[in-house]
Amino acid sequence: MAAEVEPVDDAHLLWVQAPQNERHVPCRIFPSAVDHAFYAERYEASRQSSPFNQLIYARRGGAARMIVFAGATRFEKTPAGLDRRDLRAEEIPACLRSDFGFSDAIVDRWSACGGAEAAVAPPVGPKPPQATNVPPSRRKRPW
Repeated sequence: MAAEVEPVDDAHLLWVQAPQNERHVPCRIFPSAVDHAFYAERYEASRQSSPFNQLIYARRGGAARMIVFAGATRFEKTPAGLDRRDLRAEEIPACLRSDFGFSDAIVDRWSACGGAEAAVAPPVGPKPPQATNVPPSRRKRPW
């Protein structure tokens, strides 16, 4: 996964690009301290509304390849290119075990609560906005 950091005003933008995204995605990082109460409140709020609540996400990288699992889609990036494969619900548990090393206990519990079926269901809620700006390395240089 490629990443860049850019200072912007009193914060930084962290630009990341995962194999499943064509574009870099910006994340603003503020330097201010966050106390435990704020963290706990935001954590609880995210349990009600977060793009990560419906689908499962996993990532594993190595020297020659990266595997990303998002929902029911498996992405594998190697020097030869990007392979994308949409999985059926019954294929997902084996992928979590073999590609990511999830234990049988975790996968079985996730499956028992309907995780595989939720992963193949259409996402709920609005799509996140598309980033229209680009990271520093992709900008035209004035010289």
